[in-house]
Amino acid sequence: MNKIKYRFVSMLLVVFTSAIFVSCLNESEPVEPYTIAVWTAQRAQDQQLYFMADDDSTTFVPSYTLSYPDSLLGKRCYVEFNLRTQKKEGYTYVVDVRYIQSVPTWSLFDIHTANQSDSLGNDPTNIMVAWVSGNYLNMMYQYYGTGTIKHSFTLARNYLSTETVPDSVINLEFRHNRKLDQAGQRYDHVASFDISSLAVDKTTDFYINIKYYHPNGYYNSFKIKVPIANIKQPVPFYIGRPFHLSEWDVAN
Repeated sequence: MNKIKYRFVSMLLVVFTSAIFVSCLNESEPVEPYTIAVWTAQRAQDQQLYFMADDDSTTFVPSYTLSYPDSLLGKRCYVEFNLRTQKKEGYTYVVDVRYIQSVPTWSLFDIHTANQSDSLGNDPTNIMVAWVSGNYLNMMYQYYGTGTIKHSFTLARNYLSTETVPDSVINLEFRHNRKLDQAGQRYDHVASFDISSLAVDKTTDFYINIKYYHPNGYYNSFKIKVPIANIKQPVPFYIGRPFHLSEWDVAN
C-alpha cells in the first residue's frame, strides 16, 4: 500500500473501488471523521496487539487504546480508528482504535436446481457499499427483522439463468432468506464472500454483476471490477463502514 486513501461514504451509495480506507462522519455526532477498515487481529511475540492488512502492511495499536479478546486473534475484524502521525519501528501505521468487531466470511454457492434457488429465499436487502479486496467481495448491507429469527445471506452463481453476458462478466445474486421473520427493526451488517473460485482460468481482469432484491420492491444490480492480480493473493482484506454494526448472531 503506497498511500492511504480517504472517502466519505453515503448511506445509500454503492462504491465500486478497492480503496484501502474509508473516512466517515456521522451527522448525528459532530466529531472528527474517523477511518474504517477490516484487518486481521494479531498478537506479536512480545504480546503487542496489532493488525495485518491484505497487502501485508501492519498497524500498531498502543495498548492504552484497545484491549480485544483472544477470540478475535487471527480473525478479520471491522475496525473504526483514527490514524496517528507518529511512527513505530516495524509497523506501517499507528492508530487509536474506537471500535472493533469480527467480520464473517462466507463462500459462494452454486445454484443448479429450482429447489436450491427456492431455499435461498429472495427477501429484501439494501446493499450500500461493495468492493473487491484480495480474494473477497466485501459488502455492507441493511435488512429488517425482529432479532428473534436467524436470517441467512448467500452470494450465489445461478446456473439456471438464461441471461447471456460477455466472457468478461460473471453474474451473481445476493440472496436473503428471512425465514418468515417480520420486518421489525433495521440491522446493519458487513460480510465478505470468497470469490477466488471465479478467477480460475482467468488471465485478465473481469467483472462481477451482483443482483439483489431492494426493500422498495424492485431488483437492483451493480457491476464491480475484479483485479486478477489482487484476487490471487490469499490475504486479508479491507472494508469500510460509516456506523456501528449489528450483532452477528442475528444472521448466519
